[in-house]
Amino acid sequence: MHGIFTLLTVLLAVSWSGQAQARFVWGDLHAHSGLSDDGVGDPRDFFRDARDYYLLDFVVLSDHDIFLTPEEEAALNQAAAEYDEPGRFVAFPGVEWTHAWHMNFYFRDPDSPICGGGSGPPCDGGPDARSFYASRVFADEAAAHVNHPHPLSTVQWSKMRDDVTTNVEVWNTHWNRNFGPEGNDSWFGGPLWALRMGFRLGFVGASDDHTRNDLFLFLGSGLTGCDVEELTRAAIIDALRHRRCYASNGTRVALRFDVGGTSMGGETSAPIGSAVTANVSAIAPTKPTAIEILANGISVARTEDCTSGTCSFSAPIPINEEYNFIYAKVYEGPTQRTWSSPVWVRGICGSPQDCPVERFVPGMGHASTRCLAGWRVVPAADHNSAGRLRRRATCVQGDPECDFDASTAACTFRVGLCTGVDPEQPAPCSLAPAQDLRVTAMGTDSGSLPDDRNAQTLGAAAQALLSAEAPGRCGPYVPVIVPLRQSASGTLRRGTRTFILRSATGKRRDRDRLTLVCEPPGR
Repeated sequence: MHGIFTLLTVLLAVSWSGQAQARFVWGDLHAHSGLSDDGVGDPRDFFRDARDYYLLDFVVLSDHDIFLTPEEEAALNQAAAEYDEPGRFVAFPGVEWTHAWHMNFYFRDPDSPICGGGSGPPCDGGPDARSFYASRVFADEAAAHVNHPHPLSTVQWSKMRDDVTTNVEVWNTHWNRNFGPEGNDSWFGGPLWALRMGFRLGFVGASDDHTRNDLFLFLGSGLTGCDVEELTRAAIIDALRHRRCYASNGTRVALRFDVGGTSMGGETSAPIGSAVTANVSAIAPTKPTAIEILANGISVARTEDCTSGTCSFSAPIPINEEYNFIYAKVYEGPTQRTWSSPVWVRGICGSPQDCPVERFVPGMGHASTRCLAGWRVVPAADHNSAGRLRRRATCVQGDPECDFDASTAACTFRVGLCTGVDPEQPAPCSLAPAQDLRVTAMGTDSGSLPDDRNAQTLGAAAQALLSAEAPGRCGPYVPVIVPLRQSASGTLRRGTRTFILRSATGKRRDRDRLTLVCEPPGR
């Protein structure tokens, strides 16, 4: 039944779109052949079927790097070169980086070597993958995305760079999963979590097909759509590098989305307390049943007033935070979904009430390096007897002003990291942006879930801030958990956690401390 429905969707999309006139193209960025240990089929058959049977505009053959021999890698690249026909069909040579977690890299040059197998050197860690591929990504000769960020395939976000790996799968058919850009499906370590840590990631869809089973039409059942001026490897890589494409679970919707004129993948700004206008336009194979706009993963506007396959919708979106990402979701029938990539909106502090200086934690070390990095905490750091801010924040468990979780055994603080900012020095930071940011914790319980999550959260937030495009920024506030201690009699007692933020640029070093104190109710 799934195969019949997918085939009807493909035929409707082709008959509707008039591909020669449209700039919208659709492809599958993640699929396998028999060159993978768990796949079937010849690479040439793969590209032929993708073009002629599944009617894709572009496709990536991304076999697992650790199983490819040099001869198999050459066969993959040769097949891609043979079937690549600009203006008609784009065949990408690619690879699935299959190590601590999985990422797809795909290339404009059919003779690009790969790491981890084949012609390249060993490549068994995130930094190695970046160093091997980054120069080609930055030259728009390659693009990359994070694959199926499922708890069973945990992504080490503290090693990611979103200027290299610019997109993430929010749909993967092989895993039969929407990977959770919505607030009601946002497990720890998933795409929504990563966005909330500060990573800038566009959304892509893929089938992750290993079988090319004709009965179920698996290939193309997860799609990435791009609005490009030409159907070429270079144009699609450029669109993916700049997060201008979008994801679907197989339907072919011509989707445009902008916030105040800034299209998906871009960044704009607005004063905190103001509103921006989000605009979405969708032309679908069937009538959309609804269009939804989400801000920071939470639904903020929705329309079901779509009378035909063409539907447009605009809504004001309030800006209440410094860090915001906004995207759209299109519904067709009971199962078909399309997600735009986000637009990022930087909230500008128009008054001390918007971004109070008390949220900054006093820095340590010499004033000349103090602006390299620092902490923020909500609602504010503690004051000493002289009224000066301390490097500590205290919360009573259950106080909604500082405890942002329903747990009765811990306080969940909101903590932010900054680089190139020093509230004690109004002049701009004269140092180069931080080249290294690391967070270590003191007073933790070995193997405890809260401390493990804190380490992953702060590690990811530091890495996301490190790869931010501009210095002098603060990342989003992220949750940090401080459990209460429990005595032998069961009495809840004060819990503390101390974190050290180490930063460096060249030979300059900075070190900043933050202590979080959770008091039990009634103390």
